[in-house]
Amino acid sequence: MAGARGLQGLGAGGLTVIALAVVADLAPPEKRARYQANLGAAFAIARAGATCSARRLRPRLQSHRA
Repeated sequence: MAGARGLQGLGAGGLTVIALAVVADLAPPEKRARYQANLGAAFAIARAGATCSARRLRPRLQSHRA
């Protein structure tokens, strides 16, 4: 389980870096900070939401195992 979480963390870190690099390449310099801030906020909300939903789902999933 810990190995899977580590792999998930590496994947999420890679996606974050790629998304910010794409914005840096495509966005004009005067709007780049705003776009990257919005991306950072979206990633933060998604990570917090995933943590909260995992905490709620974990007891339900464990109760179905024999």
